[in-house]
Amino acid sequence: MLEAAGGFDDRLTALEDWDLWLRLALIAEARYSPAVLVRYRVHPGGMSEDRLRMDRNRFRVLDKLCRTRPAAVEGLGAAGRRIIADTHNWLGKEAYARGDWAEARRRFAASLVTVPWQRQAPMLLGLSLVRAGTRTRTNEPTTGSR
Repeated sequence: MLEAAGGFDDRLTALEDWDLWLRLALIAEARYSPAVLVRYRVHPGGMSEDRLRMDRNRFRVLDKLCRTRPAAVEGLGAAGRRIIADTHNWLGKEAYARGDWAEARRRFAASLVTVPWQRQAPMLLGLSLVRAGTRTRTNEPTTGSR
């Protein structure tokens, strides 16, 4: 079963168990049990308290799932499309923050294709286009008078 799901992804630095559970649930029936099967402890200063790291990895897991199993996510209907759009928006904002305008544009455009009616994505796509254009113009060599 683990092999069929793609195994454990040791490239993830957080939520690697959630990634595996999501992929397992796509190939086998998952059931709810009210019994406590596992205990989870949070230690002060532990990984679970690093919200940025947890968010980053949550969206990496969702992005991987969207790329490798798009039909499964699309099968969720509107909720699945919203998950995909939110994933693109979050990764687009990260790219924007580090100045990777091409990746930001790609992510915001993909988000809008997935869910066209959004509030923030069109504005962020526009800003990434403006920033990229400004950066290109400021990097162009000047060649005499025009």
